[in-house]
Amino acid sequence: YATMYEFITDPENATLAYTGSFPNIDLDNPLGGEQTVVFDPFTFTMQGVYSLELNIPLALDKIPANNLMKVGIGCDDTKPTSTHTLNPATPNGLNGWYVSDLTVTLDANDGTENWQSGVKEIDYKVNGVQKTISGGHGSFKVEDDGENIAVEYWAVDKVGNAESPHHTFSV
Repeated sequence: YATMYEFITDPENATLAYTGSFPNIDLDNPLGGEQTVVFDPFTFTMQGVYSLELNIPLALDKIPANNLMKVGIGCDDTKPTSTHTLNPATPNGLNGWYVSDLTVTLDANDGTENWQSGVKEIDYKVNGVQKTISGGHGSFKVEDDGENIAVEYWAVDKVGNAESPHHTFSV
């Protein structure tokens, strides 16, 4: 049988969220057997930590405690957030122009809860050309020259949640 517990609403005492049984599983082969277990559909209604416990007892098992397997499941539907800093922080030339290289540093996070998947990447565009920084921190130089250079960026976490709306600014 299998049971799934939800640890979100009461972290100390899990709430039973799902239970199911699997008939006719034969793993009595002494060299080890293999069987595919198919679950009924389950909808994670809240993000957070779940625990799936599988217990497949064998009829003649002398060590029944080795039949229990627990798997933690994190459900993350929170979008990551990101910020930017410029170096130099303000234009260092006349009339709002940068006369030295402009470095944009991007930082992103996906929260501090243990069920959040973490930042996979930060995507950015400079004048429509898209590039990617792996992880939650990185820098790039604005190498385009001209007026009103458009910069857009957003973070993506490890389960595909993309920050929205995207951040935009121009230099």
